[in-house]
Amino acid sequence: MKFSDKHIIDYLEGNLSSKEENVIERAAQDDLFLSDTIEGYRENPEGLALIKKSIKRKQNLLKFTASLVSIGLILISVYYFNQGGQDSEEELFIDSKLKNQTNDTTEREKIDDRILAFKPIAVEEQVDLEEVKVAQHDLNPGIELTKDNDLNKDSILITESVDHQLNDLEIETEEHLSAWGEGAPYTYMYDLFVVDYRKIKRINKSIYYKRMELTGISAAHENEDNQQELVEVEVEISYWEYLEKAMEQFDRGDFTSALNRYEIILSQYSEDLNALFYGGLCFYNFGEFEKAKERFTGVMEINLNAFKEEALWFITKCEIELGHIENARDILDQIIVSGGFYSEQAIKLKKSLN
Repeated sequence: MKFSDKHIIDYLEGNLSSKEENVIERAAQDDLFLSDTIEGYRENPEGLALIKKSIKRKQNLLKFTASLVSIGLILISVYYFNQGGQDSEEELFIDSKLKNQTNDTTEREKIDDRILAFKPIAVEEQVDLEEVKVAQHDLNPGIELTKDNDLNKDSILITESVDHQLNDLEIETEEHLSAWGEGAPYTYMYDLFVVDYRKIKRINKSIYYKRMELTGISAAHENEDNQQELVEVEVEISYWEYLEKAMEQFDRGDFTSALNRYEIILSQYSEDLNALFYGGLCFYNFGEFEKAKERFTGVMEINLNAFKEEALWFITKCEIELGHIENARDILDQIIVSGGFYSEQAIKLKKSLN
């Protein structure tokens, strides 16, 4: 068995266990060179000190070399991360965006800059959606609320390229009276009351809107002649599917995206009750009370019995926010006399205005 200088020094300085010392001592009995080395170190302390210093230099050199190797590996890793790694992450990011674009064609819908500029008012001042749902269920009994919303959509597939130009579309006038008199066919989306326009005659059943799409190849392989970019594309989708996404956005509090959709609907169906009422609630939550009042007034002007009581109630609240207290009192009197769902709340609200 061979022993290093460090082993011998540790033996001489008593740094080994008794078992390890016994091993060295037995080896020294059979190994004349090892025995002479031990004796030489004992008789020459200065030489022992030099050997210890030499060992320490070797250890420091090894540590320094290991540090250099570690630093080199780190630099190589950083380089590949910034070069190939970065490309991989960018490629994955873009591929993911393209995948989302394919699976959900509405995620990159172009939102009007005017709507993007709106900021929500304080949450406690916003419309309480749960109260709206309770009121709607009370006002429109007969359909059980469901969170699944497993509704049969129109059999209109998404068309990626359409011939229609948004500016050339005719705004459709609904045939409410001839089709349904004063009764409205309805259902629920995300526990929110909606007029079921699948059962109302319409010339069209589609919505045309604009969305942003990525074009070109992955950025990891692009060159000067083939750059990836976002382009604006016109898309056709069934009204019902477009509305369902808007209602989902509204229900989770994304009033910016929802309002953009309601305004798109109104640009093509000017008397759409769903877009008028829920668009009004969005405007209210942005503190745009004049615009909200216009939408609710639009609901009241349509001869179809849907959202009437709710719209009148929120017109009152808009009048108060706008400082039109006398107008608010007059409307509250109408609500109280009607004896409807909001009559008790109207009594309390009117007292608070005195």
